[in-house]
Amino acid sequence: MNSQSIADVVPRFYDGCNNGSIDFADLVAEDIVNHQPEAEPEQGRQRFEEAVEGVMRAVADSQWTLSDLLADGDRVAARTTWSGTYHAPEFRG
Repeated sequence: MNSQSIADVVPRFYDGCNNGSIDFADLVAEDIVNHQPEAEPEQGRQRFEEAVEGVMRAVADSQWTLSDLLADGDRVAARTTWSGTYHAPEFRG
C-alpha cells in the first residue's frame, strides 16, 4: 500500500467493492488484521482478499454506501450501509 491518505483509501475501497474491482495491493496493508464477530482474527492481505471475495460470491449485487468518514492520523472510522441479495447456500457457517 502506498502512502496515500487513509481518508482517500477508504472511499476508494468501497467504490471498488461496488464496481467489483478492488485494488487490494494498493488499498490494503500487507499485514492487515481482519476482525469479525465470533471468529479469530485473520491476518494478511491474501486472507482478507479471500474473505471479501467470499462476501461478493454470497451477495453478488452488494452495494456499500459510505455515510460518514472520520480520519485522524492512521485511524479511521466509517459508517456504511450494506445492501444486496443473498444467494449463497452457505456463508460464514
